Amino acid sequence: MKIQVAFIGAGLINQYCHIPSILDQKNIKLNSICDKDGYLLDKVSKKFLFENQYSNIDNLLNNNKIDALVLTVARKDTLNLLEKIYNKKKNIKILCEKPFGTNSKKAKFLINNYPSQINNTMIGYMKIYEPAVNDVTNIIKNKKYGDLLSLTIKNSMGDSYCNPFNYIKRKNLNDYKKIIAPKSRIHFDKYLNVFCHDFNLIKKLIGHKINIENVFINKSGIGRVNLSTNDIPISLDTSYNYDKEWYEVFKFNFSNAEIEIKFPPALLKNKLASLKVIEYNKNQKIIYKYKSDWAFRIQAYNFLKFIRGEINNPSNPVDACYDIELIEKIWKKI
Repeated sequence: MKIQVAFIGAGLINQYCHIPSILDQKNIKLNSICDKDGYLLDKVSKKFLFENQYSNIDNLLNNNKIDALVLTVARKDTLNLLEKIYNKKKNIKILCEKPFGTNSKKAKFLINNYPSQINNTMIGYMKIYEPAVNDVTNIIKNKKYGDLLSLTIKNSMGDSYCNPFNYIKRKNLNDYKKIIAPKSRIHFDKYLNVFCHDFNLIKKLIGHKINIENVFINKSGIGRVNLSTNDIPISLDTSYNYDKEWYEVFKFNFSNAEIEIKFPPALLKNKLASLKVIEYNKNQKIIYKYKSDWAFRIQAYNFLKFIRGEINNPSNPVDACYDIELIEKIWKKI
């Protein structure tokens, strides 16, 4: 029996990432899509052959045939829409694009008041599914190269879109951008949206309790944050550039080796993160080789396993709320 999936939001990320990645899975039916923009809704619905289209989320939530939802909307609207979904749909599985909203207080309200629905909500941190991340996780756990001494992260946000083809734009795209990014919060929201991945990866790779040691970033979010977890020092350098390339590198310094994960631009299809190991004792370089794939596609595969109850929630909202809290604390120190 096919799993019937609905999508809330008809913008670039759903068009280019989530819908095609879900379609690549077996036994899937695109039941519904919802967006306030009638022009965009109609175009995207016809392109992907959705069975239903809705301009009002309440009408979508009255559809009792839906088994799962993918929510990708303006980040400021995420938590309010989730609350509406939680009140209407008690047992539905949800893939919610990261971050888990833009306010930890509201996020905690949902966590405390909708525990069963929270357990059914998977946050879209697709980079945790990179094979390179899983390999480094095992290396750290098994102490293959001795103790981890430090971690250095450099993330310079460039153009992650890589000129996606066949992307249907909103007719009022410029007006929409002004609505989703209020001037009063534009720098915080941008930092949260882009760099929350790094905080989430730190937790997965090293430890869940992250301490903020020093903050040296400006009001645009450019600079360095010094962190620590499990007595391991971490430096996170963040910046923005106008190049076509996205530079995001994690360097792990071990007793006997240095390991580097280099992440590709997020929307570059069929390109996985690379993994390089320099072994000090043997004086050799090891390059890990992976089959062509895409983190969004691997995430969709895991979401389908989560829907079927084959795995526990691999990316829960409680962890995602912690990411928001950390960035809020950092922002207060600027």
